[in-house]
Amino acid sequence: RTGRARLWVDRAFVARGAGLTVTGTLREGELAVGDEVSLWPVGNRATVRSLQCYREAVERAAPVCRVAVGLARVSADTVGRGALLVKGGPTTTSRFLLVRARFFERVPGKTVEMALHLGTAHGAAKVSVLAETPDVALCRLALAAELPVRASDRFVLRTVGEERTLAA
Repeated sequence: RTGRARLWVDRAFVARGAGLTVTGTLREGELAVGDEVSLWPVGNRATVRSLQCYREAVERAAPVCRVAVGLARVSADTVGRGALLVKGGPTTTSRFLLVRARFFERVPGKTVEMALHLGTAHGAAKVSVLAETPDVALCRLALAAELPVRASDRFVLRTVGEERTLAA
């Protein structure tokens, strides 16, 4: 509850009489009706107009909860799956990450192109294995585009095209 509210958008739609609504799982922080939020990647600011948790209207949503967030002051065509709704200031993004990953099978080289899945966003990443132990590998990820990441975010690495999960 004490962290910064972050909600990865898995659906966005316009509901008659309610305007733009986004849904996702609130895993940290709290959202309340009237809160100012920003949306990555568009950078738009919006106001929380309404909240629903498990189809019940609420004034405040706390983790862990499936949430529908009615938003005011934002255009419906700018938000979709993979967007991140954040309470507070701007979101920090990065193209280069240093991560610990658990590989489920042997990596076919020191630098490999993979698909990175973070929240509901995904993109291409060049994964360079820097050091390995039997359980975990220290890797450098060079992302094709910036993503809003922070320490302790969970992710999945998959093969490009075949869609086999290689690491998490």
